[in-house]
Amino acid sequence: MAMRFTFTKEQEEFRKEVRRFLEAEMPPELIMPVINLAEDLYRDDIWELHKVMARKIGERGWLSLTWPRECGGMEADEIMSCVFQEEMRYHGAPGWDPQGVSMVAPLLIQFGTEEQKKKHIPPIARGEVFWCEGYSEPNAGSDLASVRTTAVEGGDGFVINGQKLWTSGAHKTDWCHMLVRTDPEVPKKHRGLTYLLLDMQTEGITVRPIMDMCGGATLCEVFFDNVKVPYDGVVGGVNNGWQMAMALLNFERSADVGGAAMMRRFFELITDYLNNRGLLSDPTVQHRLADIFIDMETSRLMAYRLVSLAKAGAKAEASAHASMSKLFGSEAGQRVANTMLNLIGSCGQIENDPELGVLQGRIGHWYFQTYTNTLARGTSEIQRNILATRGLGLPRG
Repeated sequence: MAMRFTFTKEQEEFRKEVRRFLEAEMPPELIMPVINLAEDLYRDDIWELHKVMARKIGERGWLSLTWPRECGGMEADEIMSCVFQEEMRYHGAPGWDPQGVSMVAPLLIQFGTEEQKKKHIPPIARGEVFWCEGYSEPNAGSDLASVRTTAVEGGDGFVINGQKLWTSGAHKTDWCHMLVRTDPEVPKKHRGLTYLLLDMQTEGITVRPIMDMCGGATLCEVFFDNVKVPYDGVVGGVNNGWQMAMALLNFERSADVGGAAMMRRFFELITDYLNNRGLLSDPTVQHRLADIFIDMETSRLMAYRLVSLAKAGAKAEASAHASMSKLFGSEAGQRVANTMLNLIGSCGQIENDPELGVLQGRIGHWYFQTYTNTLARGTSEIQRNILATRGLGLPRG
């Protein structure tokens, strides 16, 4: 019996509604302004538009589609959220805060106190407050349990000292969710960590943007010098940060249908470009476009498969599949971007030249950013480790 993959009438109508909104609200001169959610949102030329779009999207309830009604959500089906994300990424639209909407809010809904929910969830849902993530450090990336930034109890909370690295948007955002070490004496280092929420305007925080190879400065290093955070900033309990971090990473690695939607937009644009130049009849071009199509469709189907597993309550299988989907999607993005650049040549990197520059250099920009995607949210090696142990049941090394 063949599998049929279709959307309901309600889901298709919602897709049309989102598409009409984006086509009306997005400035026509901007072509795919947001390719990498971890970086492009925080560019100086996009940030103000991002804030405006977030508020408009929040007014429609689209930032909190699947949340419980008591948390201001609409309790919509997860497929509706996927439809929304597909349209957002297909249009390269800002307005979706990946940290606050996709990670902090879901974590607080599951583990936060009532006070934390009332304080933080409504402004996230309205698109009024934006977050950054304080996880990586100079000596703690893939080995997240090696976090050294300390939080020592003092007065009515904790005092933080240390450094975070690769913190996207730290120079723009309002709050930081972070992992700190509260017990340096435990023999198993992952047991001495605590998950905190920190106002980025707190005294003692220094942010330094880092120039990247795309010419931007949206990643940052952040220094903490006797920074005070009250006890109500602790989520999940003191020294229980590892559980919070793992739960958060599961949210972060959840179904990324947006990546496949972005590939589809680029696929359509590059196909038009090649067709206008009479190149689509070339067998070599056809074969390469076929390879792109395979990666694109496989990424999308894997993402929707993950959603179906989560809906069915298959938690263990969904956890392993999340790593599989993230691993395949990020590496497929590299292959697709590389193939597209090879097909169109050096003009794919030219900006501000409508006659020569395909998408004003957006494909070249995407090509560079695909290499960060196999590092962020857990490297490809880490994803393979998870698949080996959790997915295949193989022994740990």
